[in-house]
Amino acid sequence: MLAEGGADLEEPDCSLQREPLEMAADKGHLEVVKFLEGKGAQVSDEKLFQELMGDKMDAESTGLLQYLVDRNPDYLASQEDKMFELCAEGYFGRLEALIKVGANVHVKNSEGQSLLDVLGSTPSWRNSNDKKWPKQVEKMKTVLEKAMKKKKK
Repeated sequence: MLAEGGADLEEPDCSLQREPLEMAADKGHLEVVKFLEGKGAQVSDEKLFQELMGDKMDAESTGLLQYLVDRNPDYLASQEDKMFELCAEGYFGRLEALIKVGANVHVKNSEGQSLLDVLGSTPSWRNSNDKKWPKQVEKMKTVLEKAMKKKKK
């Protein structure tokens, strides 16, 4: 309705300085993102991915991530270094979402380490005193190992 009335779909919200497309991505609203893009709204893929990759990745957010990856398949390769950071610091929701949409789980860093090698090695401040941390690391290890076996087939 706003688009039909000539509203500027790229005008940032004055209080947050975020464009409507960014806000829709942040909330994982795939249909709204598609609608806004269909009406001519534009924002860089990097900005959209950044908005999308919050701490919690629900099914809607993962669906939007898949849409963005389908639109720009080269993006996943550009995120390989970021995957090591997520893995080491314990941002497992983000890492798992990247794996679900096809990220390379067999990637090695510049030191020849795998994701499993760095898993949980430098927990973020939010994880360092969490009593659940060891269980979270074990769960992510299982997710990674399963993805590695699946990708080898």
